[in-house]
Amino acid sequence: MLSTYINSKVRIFYKKQKSCVHLQPFFITTLYMTFSFLSPFTPVQLALCVLSAIFIGMSKGGLKGIAMLAIPFLVYVFGAKASTGIMVILLLIADFTATIIYRKTIMWNYLLRLFPPALAGIGIGLLMGSYMSDFWFKLVIGVILLFCAILMIYKETGGKNLNLDNWYFATFMGIIGGFATMIGNAAGPIMATYFLAMGLNKNYYVGTESWFFFLTNMLKLLLQIFVWKNVSTEDVTLSIGLIPFILIGSFMGYQFVKFIPEKGYRIFIISVILLSTIMMFLR
Repeated sequence: MLSTYINSKVRIFYKKQKSCVHLQPFFITTLYMTFSFLSPFTPVQLALCVLSAIFIGMSKGGLKGIAMLAIPFLVYVFGAKASTGIMVILLLIADFTATIIYRKTIMWNYLLRLFPPALAGIGIGLLMGSYMSDFWFKLVIGVILLFCAILMIYKETGGKNLNLDNWYFATFMGIIGGFATMIGNAAGPIMATYFLAMGLNKNYYVGTESWFFFLTNMLKLLLQIFVWKNVSTEDVTLSIGLIPFILIGSFMGYQFVKFIPEKGYRIFIISVILLSTIMMFLR
Protein backbone atom coordinates (compact mmCIF):
# COMPACT_ATOMS: atom_id res chain seq x y z
CA MET A 1 0.00 0.00 0.00
CA LEU A 2 1.17 3.49 -0.82
CA SER A 3 0.17 4.78 2.63
CA THR A 4 2.34 2.12 4.38
CA TYR A 5 5.29 2.99 2.16
CA ILE A 6 4.92 6.71 2.85
CA ASN A 7 4.62 6.20 6.61
CA SER A 8 7.80 4.12 6.63
CA LYS A 9 9.66 6.84 4.72
CA VAL A 10 8.43 9.48 7.14
CA ARG A 11 9.73 7.44 10.13
CA ILE A 12 13.13 7.07 8.40
CA PHE A 13 13.25 10.82 7.78
CA TYR A 14 12.44 11.45 11.44
CA LYS A 15 15.31 9.25 12.65
CA LYS A 16 17.80 11.01 10.37
CA GLN A 17 16.92 14.47 11.70
CA LYS A 18 17.83 13.96 15.38
CA SER A 19 20.31 16.82 15.26
CA CYS A 20 17.54 19.30 14.30
CA VAL A 21 15.82 19.09 17.68
CA HIS A 22 13.77 22.29 17.40
CA LEU A 23 12.71 21.89 13.78
CA GLN A 24 12.05 18.17 14.05
CA PRO A 25 8.42 18.32 15.33
CA PHE A 26 7.43 20.91 12.72
CA PHE A 27 8.92 19.07 9.75
CA ILE A 28 7.69 15.65 10.77
CA THR A 29 4.18 16.93 11.43
CA THR A 30 4.02 18.77 8.09
CA LEU A 31 5.33 15.81 6.11
CA TYR A 32 3.14 13.30 7.89
CA MET A 33 -0.05 15.35 7.45
CA THR A 34 0.67 16.04 3.78
CA PHE A 35 1.36 12.44 2.81
CA SER A 36 -1.49 11.14 4.98
CA PHE A 37 -3.94 13.38 3.11
CA LEU A 38 -2.59 12.24 -0.26
CA SER A 39 -2.02 8.55 0.51
CA PRO A 40 -5.34 7.23 -0.95
CA PHE A 41 -4.15 8.08 -4.49
CA THR A 42 -2.10 5.97 -6.88
CA PRO A 43 1.43 7.20 -7.66
CA VAL A 44 0.30 8.60 -11.04
CA GLN A 45 -2.67 10.42 -9.50
CA LEU A 46 -0.46 11.70 -6.71
CA ALA A 47 2.10 13.04 -9.21
CA LEU A 48 -0.61 14.81 -11.24
CA CYS A 49 -2.10 16.38 -8.10
CA VAL A 50 1.32 17.60 -6.96
CA LEU A 51 2.14 19.04 -10.41
CA SER A 52 -1.25 20.76 -10.52
CA ALA A 53 -0.62 22.40 -7.14
CA ILE A 54 2.85 23.56 -8.23
CA PHE A 55 1.52 25.00 -11.51
CA ILE A 56 -1.27 26.85 -9.69
CA GLY A 57 1.24 28.23 -7.21
CA MET A 58 3.58 29.35 -10.00
CA SER A 59 0.71 31.09 -11.76
CA LYS A 60 -0.33 33.00 -8.66
CA GLY A 61 3.32 33.74 -7.92
CA GLY A 62 3.45 35.73 -11.16
CA LEU A 63 3.80 33.33 -14.10
CA LYS A 64 0.23 33.89 -15.22
CA GLY A 65 -1.35 31.23 -17.40
CA ILE A 66 0.70 28.29 -16.08
CA ALA A 67 -2.36 27.21 -14.08
CA MET A 68 -3.99 26.18 -17.37
CA LEU A 69 -1.74 23.12 -17.33
CA ALA A 70 -3.37 21.99 -14.08
CA ILE A 71 -6.88 21.79 -15.55
CA PRO A 72 -6.42 18.61 -17.69
CA PHE A 73 -4.49 16.93 -14.86
CA LEU A 74 -7.27 17.50 -12.32
CA VAL A 75 -9.93 16.50 -14.86
CA TYR A 76 -8.05 13.24 -15.50
CA VAL A 77 -7.90 12.40 -11.78
CA PHE A 78 -11.34 13.60 -10.62
CA GLY A 79 -13.50 14.15 -13.69
CA ALA A 80 -14.71 17.42 -15.21
CA LYS A 81 -17.37 18.44 -12.69
CA ALA A 82 -15.64 17.33 -9.49
CA SER A 83 -12.37 18.99 -10.54
CA THR A 84 -13.96 22.47 -10.54
CA GLY A 85 -14.62 22.31 -6.79
CA ILE A 86 -11.06 21.22 -6.05
CA MET A 87 -9.66 23.82 -8.44
CA VAL A 88 -11.38 26.74 -6.72
CA ILE A 89 -10.01 25.68 -3.30
CA LEU A 90 -6.47 25.39 -4.64
CA LEU A 91 -6.80 28.75 -6.39
CA LEU A 92 -8.06 30.39 -3.21
CA ILE A 93 -5.09 29.06 -1.20
CA ALA A 94 -2.67 30.25 -3.89
CA ASP A 95 -4.41 33.64 -4.08
CA PHE A 96 -3.99 34.10 -0.34
CA THR A 97 -0.28 33.31 -0.67
CA ALA A 98 0.06 35.83 -3.52
CA THR A 99 -1.66 38.60 -1.51
CA ILE A 100 1.07 38.17 1.11
CA ILE A 101 3.94 38.06 -1.40
CA TYR A 102 2.72 41.14 -3.32
CA ARG A 103 1.12 42.97 -0.38
CA LYS A 104 2.98 46.22 -1.16
CA THR A 105 2.01 46.44 -4.84
CA ILE A 106 -1.77 46.89 -5.05
CA MET A 107 -3.76 49.49 -6.98
CA TRP A 108 -6.94 49.68 -4.90
CA ASN A 109 -8.63 52.20 -7.23
CA TYR A 110 -8.65 49.70 -10.11
CA LEU A 111 -9.77 46.92 -7.80
CA LEU A 112 -12.71 48.98 -6.52
CA ARG A 113 -13.75 49.72 -10.09
CA LEU A 114 -13.77 46.06 -11.08
CA PHE A 115 -15.26 44.33 -8.07
CA PRO A 116 -18.90 45.60 -8.13
CA PRO A 117 -19.47 44.68 -11.82
CA ALA A 118 -17.62 41.39 -11.20
CA LEU A 119 -20.21 40.55 -8.53
CA ALA A 120 -22.91 41.10 -11.16
CA GLY A 121 -21.02 38.82 -13.56
CA ILE A 122 -20.73 36.11 -10.89
CA GLY A 123 -24.47 36.38 -10.30
CA ILE A 124 -25.16 35.96 -14.04
CA GLY A 125 -22.81 32.97 -14.15
CA LEU A 126 -24.50 31.42 -11.11
CA LEU A 127 -27.94 31.69 -12.76
CA MET A 128 -26.83 30.54 -16.21
CA GLY A 129 -24.36 27.88 -15.11
CA SER A 130 -26.96 25.14 -14.91
CA TYR A 131 -28.48 25.94 -18.31
CA MET A 132 -25.52 26.77 -20.54
CA SER A 133 -24.22 23.83 -22.57
CA ASP A 134 -20.51 23.15 -23.02
CA PHE A 135 -20.76 24.28 -26.66
CA TRP A 136 -22.17 27.71 -25.81
CA PHE A 137 -19.81 28.13 -22.89
CA LYS A 138 -16.77 27.49 -25.07
CA LEU A 139 -18.13 29.75 -27.81
CA VAL A 140 -18.93 32.69 -25.51
CA ILE A 141 -15.67 32.51 -23.51
CA GLY A 142 -13.67 31.89 -26.71
CA VAL A 143 -15.09 35.01 -28.37
CA ILE A 144 -14.38 37.06 -25.23
CA LEU A 145 -10.79 35.82 -25.10
CA LEU A 146 -10.35 36.51 -28.81
CA PHE A 147 -11.53 40.07 -28.20
CA CYS A 148 -9.02 40.40 -25.35
CA ALA A 149 -6.18 39.09 -27.51
CA ILE A 150 -6.95 41.49 -30.39
CA LEU A 151 -7.29 44.40 -27.96
CA MET A 152 -3.95 43.71 -26.29
CA ILE A 153 -2.09 43.25 -29.57
CA TYR A 154 -3.55 46.52 -30.89
CA LYS A 155 -2.75 48.33 -27.63
CA GLU A 156 0.87 47.12 -27.67
CA THR A 157 1.48 47.90 -31.36
CA GLY A 158 -0.47 50.72 -32.97
CA GLY A 159 -2.90 51.80 -30.27
CA LYS A 160 -0.75 53.09 -27.46
CA ASN A 161 -2.82 56.28 -27.30
CA LEU A 162 -6.05 54.33 -26.83
CA ASN A 163 -7.44 55.44 -23.46
CA LEU A 164 -9.31 52.64 -21.68
CA ASP A 165 -8.94 54.07 -18.18
CA ASN A 166 -12.64 54.72 -17.63
CA TRP A 167 -15.64 53.28 -15.77
CA TYR A 168 -17.26 51.93 -18.95
CA PHE A 169 -14.38 49.63 -19.82
CA ALA A 170 -13.96 48.59 -16.16
CA THR A 171 -17.67 47.72 -15.90
CA PHE A 172 -17.59 45.66 -19.10
CA MET A 173 -14.44 43.76 -18.12
CA GLY A 174 -15.66 43.24 -14.58
CA ILE A 175 -18.95 41.68 -15.73
CA ILE A 176 -17.41 39.31 -18.27
CA GLY A 177 -14.58 38.50 -15.84
CA GLY A 178 -17.02 37.62 -13.06
CA PHE A 179 -19.10 35.55 -15.46
CA ALA A 180 -16.08 33.66 -16.83
CA THR A 181 -14.59 32.92 -13.41
CA MET A 182 -17.90 31.60 -12.06
CA ILE A 183 -18.64 29.37 -15.05
CA GLY A 184 -15.21 27.91 -15.68
CA ASN A 185 -12.32 29.57 -13.80
CA ALA A 186 -11.49 31.28 -17.10
CA ALA A 187 -11.14 34.94 -16.07
CA GLY A 188 -7.33 35.08 -15.91
CA PRO A 189 -6.77 36.32 -19.49
CA ILE A 190 -9.65 38.81 -19.14
CA MET A 191 -8.20 40.38 -16.01
CA ALA A 192 -4.73 40.34 -17.56
CA THR A 193 -6.11 42.33 -20.49
CA TYR A 194 -7.68 44.91 -18.19
CA PHE A 195 -4.73 45.46 -15.85
CA LEU A 196 -2.14 45.57 -18.64
CA ALA A 197 -4.39 47.95 -20.60
CA MET A 198 -4.26 50.21 -17.54
CA GLY A 199 -0.46 50.28 -17.90
CA LEU A 200 0.34 48.50 -14.62
CA ASN A 201 3.86 47.13 -14.33
CA LYS A 202 4.30 43.43 -13.59
CA ASN A 203 4.42 43.70 -9.78
CA TYR A 204 1.37 45.95 -9.49
CA TYR A 205 -0.45 43.80 -12.03
CA VAL A 206 0.18 40.58 -10.09
CA GLY A 207 -0.54 42.19 -6.70
CA THR A 208 -3.81 43.81 -7.76
CA GLU A 209 -5.02 40.76 -9.66
CA SER A 210 -4.20 38.54 -6.66
CA TRP A 211 -6.58 40.49 -4.45
CA PHE A 212 -9.28 40.46 -7.14
CA PHE A 213 -9.18 36.69 -7.45
CA PHE A 214 -8.79 36.12 -3.72
CA LEU A 215 -12.06 37.98 -3.09
CA THR A 216 -13.95 36.47 -6.04
CA ASN A 217 -12.72 32.92 -5.37
CA MET A 218 -13.76 33.19 -1.73
CA LEU A 219 -17.28 34.11 -2.87
CA LYS A 220 -17.24 31.36 -5.53
CA LEU A 221 -16.24 28.77 -2.95
CA LEU A 222 -19.22 29.66 -0.77
CA LEU A 223 -21.55 29.52 -3.77
CA GLN A 224 -20.17 26.18 -4.92
CA ILE A 225 -20.57 24.74 -1.41
CA PHE A 226 -24.09 25.97 -0.66
CA VAL A 227 -25.67 26.46 -4.10
CA TRP A 228 -24.03 24.13 -6.61
CA LYS A 229 -23.01 21.67 -3.86
CA ASN A 230 -19.96 20.38 -5.73
CA VAL A 231 -17.37 20.78 -2.95
CA SER A 232 -16.97 17.89 -0.51
CA THR A 233 -14.97 17.31 2.65
CA GLU A 234 -12.65 15.10 0.56
CA ASP A 235 -11.92 18.09 -1.70
CA VAL A 236 -10.97 20.20 1.33
CA THR A 237 -8.81 17.39 2.74
CA LEU A 238 -6.97 16.99 -0.56
CA SER A 239 -6.39 20.74 -0.85
CA ILE A 240 -4.90 20.89 2.65
CA GLY A 241 -2.50 18.12 1.71
CA LEU A 242 -1.37 20.06 -1.37
CA ILE A 243 -0.62 23.33 0.48
CA PRO A 244 3.18 22.71 0.70
CA PHE A 245 3.36 22.23 -3.07
CA ILE A 246 1.31 25.38 -3.71
CA LEU A 247 3.80 27.29 -1.55
CA ILE A 248 6.72 25.81 -3.49
CA GLY A 249 5.10 26.82 -6.79
CA SER A 250 4.37 30.34 -5.52
CA PHE A 251 8.01 30.80 -4.51
CA MET A 252 9.20 29.52 -7.90
CA GLY A 253 6.84 31.85 -9.78
CA TYR A 254 7.91 34.85 -7.72
CA GLN A 255 11.59 34.15 -8.36
CA PHE A 256 11.05 33.74 -12.11
CA VAL A 257 9.12 37.02 -12.38
CA LYS A 258 11.95 38.96 -10.72
CA PHE A 259 14.28 38.07 -13.60
CA ILE A 260 11.85 38.73 -16.49
CA PRO A 261 12.16 42.25 -18.02
CA GLU A 262 9.00 44.39 -18.05
CA LYS A 263 8.54 44.26 -21.83
CA GLY A 264 9.28 40.55 -21.91
CA TYR A 265 6.69 39.97 -19.22
CA ARG A 266 3.99 41.80 -21.20
CA ILE A 267 4.83 39.71 -24.28
CA PHE A 268 4.59 36.58 -22.13
CA ILE A 269 1.12 37.56 -20.85
CA ILE A 270 -0.16 38.39 -24.35
CA SER A 271 1.12 35.00 -25.53
CA VAL A 272 -0.80 33.35 -22.67
CA ILE A 273 -3.99 35.17 -23.72
CA LEU A 274 -3.55 33.94 -27.31
CA LEU A 275 -2.85 30.39 -26.13
CA SER A 276 -5.90 30.49 -23.85
CA THR A 277 -8.06 31.55 -26.80
CA ILE A 278 -6.81 28.69 -28.97
CA MET A 279 -7.22 26.15 -26.16
CA MET A 280 -10.78 27.32 -25.49
CA PHE A 281 -11.83 26.72 -29.11
CA LEU A 282 -10.06 23.34 -29.19
CA ARG A 283 -11.39 21.99 -25.87
